[in-house]
Amino acid sequence: MWAMLPLRPSSEGCETGPGATDQQASVKCLLCAWHRQGGSGTCADEEGTMFNGSCSLRARPGAEHLARVNCLNPATALRETSSSSLKVGAYVFITVGAVTMLMGFLGCIGAIREVRCLLGLYITFLLLIFIAQVTAGVLFYLNMGKLKQEMGGIVSQLIQNYQDGQEDSLQEAWDYVQAQVKCCGWASFYNWTDNAALMNRTNITFPCSCKRREEDSDTLERRGFCEAPRNATQSGNSPEDWPVYREGCMERVEAWLQENLGIVLGVCVGVAVIELLGMLLSICLCRHVHSEDYSKVPKY
Repeated sequence: MWAMLPLRPSSEGCETGPGATDQQASVKCLLCAWHRQGGSGTCADEEGTMFNGSCSLRARPGAEHLARVNCLNPATALRETSSSSLKVGAYVFITVGAVTMLMGFLGCIGAIREVRCLLGLYITFLLLIFIAQVTAGVLFYLNMGKLKQEMGGIVSQLIQNYQDGQEDSLQEAWDYVQAQVKCCGWASFYNWTDNAALMNRTNITFPCSCKRREEDSDTLERRGFCEAPRNATQSGNSPEDWPVYREGCMERVEAWLQENLGIVLGVCVGVAVIELLGMLLSICLCRHVHSEDYSKVPKY
């Protein structure tokens, strides 16, 4: 029966032939993902919403008899469904960096050419950035729980879609974090049990970046899945038999922040003091910039 429903992979997605039911199209979507991604894949609709084992059907304009689905790589789907708050945060940092460069340029030109207008703009920009930094710090402190929850969701989805042997920037970044911080998973190493490809292994297989080691000289090589020798009493791929770190990365990061809280606060206070001194010196320079004394101009 499946031979009567030809599969046509294309750059836009995968199409099933006329008369395909939702169930048939869903299976075809999974087969398409398997074919396009070299053994595994995740299906998503045109908005990037991921589906577990099913697909949303879309009729192409002018060809309503064809059902169209998109087959995306899991890493691509993760990027498209990542938290909007993180994207907004990235745009904010880029904007602040651009404004800072412009501010420094205006300050240099104003000091060299002794232009009060440019010095005034420099002082204004510096004051606005100082206020923005204080506001960002307060908002970060008040929304720390929400940010932790969103970050946990993103990491959990990344772990669930992790593929052995695939070169992906997100996977490599997470492997680097686990190897450097000496942690495994987000809340605990049990987060990796959500990865179907890992748990379907018959041998004892675990994430290489989670392996307990004394020396991390080969950190860059710690990626993908590794196999451990099996004992006679062991059967299947049980997480309890993994030679990995037991502590989650969330706890390790929180512990690091608690240990280095004084250093972090010291750096923040130091930056604030430098900005305040910059504003004070700029105000003094602006007041002493040479200006014409029109009271000495002879009156006719």
